[in-house]
Amino acid sequence: MKLVQDFKTDRLGFSYDVLLALLACCLPLSSAIPNLLLIPIAILLFFKFSKKAIYGRPVLFFVLTLGFLVVLAIIKWRFFAEIDFYSRIFISLLLLVSVTQVNRLKYLETAFLAGTVLAILIATFNVLAFEDFKLSFSIFGNTAAVNELLRIERPYFGFLLALVVFLCLRHKSMVYYGIAVVASVFCALIAARLSLGLIVLLWLVWLFHLLKPLKKWRFPLVLGALVLCGIALFSNDNLKKRFKVQGNLDHSIAKALDYEPRYVIWPCTFTTLNSPMEILFGLQGNDQLEKRLVTCYSESIMGNPSKKAYYLDEKFNPHNQFLHLLCLGGLSALVLFLLGFGNVFFSRKVPFDLKVLAGMFFLFFVFEALLYRQLGCYLFGIFLGVLARRLCYSTDLREASL
Repeated sequence: MKLVQDFKTDRLGFSYDVLLALLACCLPLSSAIPNLLLIPIAILLFFKFSKKAIYGRPVLFFVLTLGFLVVLAIIKWRFFAEIDFYSRIFISLLLLVSVTQVNRLKYLETAFLAGTVLAILIATFNVLAFEDFKLSFSIFGNTAAVNELLRIERPYFGFLLALVVFLCLRHKSMVYYGIAVVASVFCALIAARLSLGLIVLLWLVWLFHLLKPLKKWRFPLVLGALVLCGIALFSNDNLKKRFKVQGNLDHSIAKALDYEPRYVIWPCTFTTLNSPMEILFGLQGNDQLEKRLVTCYSESIMGNPSKKAYYLDEKFNPHNQFLHLLCLGGLSALVLFLLGFGNVFFSRKVPFDLKVLAGMFFLFFVFEALLYRQLGCYLFGIFLGVLARRLCYSTDLREASL
């Protein structure tokens, strides 16, 4: 058996790879187990580390951004006051190094797919039990109860599903295609809007490559597929509820904006920076950011007491990673972070599939402050680790299982 043979020939490397695979499997299922697994992973990493496995150029600006935030927090005397947040940054950095040292990245991929499929099954059972097994899935049109049933916040569950589709479409196998279809359908059912858009784009890119022999027919066929996909998606009642689609277009847009938190949050975020120093180097920390956002919500939401109370109770974060970085580290941190993406997108050495993966994170960052969440820091750290693996830049990219 290959697993037994791998263990006999490389006990340290095999144990290390299996631990990281278990971590990847548990990410969609538990918030506690991955934290526990970090301890043995860090110990084995100490004995296994090889600088030769790291290709640092693609992740340089991302690492500088995270390091800059930590240094600023120390200078501002906020590091220990917000240790929960900054410890998650160290998790991202630890995973960056850890993933570069993996010999069998295929284990991580398979484990992550298995964990997400299991999370889909658990969420499906929870929803069916909640609806007395009526198969309506109407609960997904309601944001209030859906996060509890999914056990993960809807946007993050949707992003996990988008990552599953990305990984599966890289394989020419009906099994992987089947998993991609299941993930896509479930994302449509839970009405995770941003991730559903990412999944549609992934399928269109896959279809575009599949139709390569047809040459001039590729664009019309892909465009037609996009139109059909849009019609199919907007026949979904849950999506209609999420997008506030009603008979009158103007009324639908007005209602959608009224119910969209970012329509209030983003303008408020820009009001939090009140001096040139804050614009350059950010606020004192997340606590000050939260207080200023809450003050803005209180002053800007007029004529709707229940909506104001909801915003004051929820204390929404910026819901945009770029704005979050602007508030924490000022323009200095934001520019470094944007340079990180520019370095990936415009580099000839970075393979196309890694650019697609980076694009997925970029788009998700536009609508969510990923580093606010533990799961987000884990995903970002693994992404950086894959991006920094020297093996991914070898001549024969197919041998570098991503």
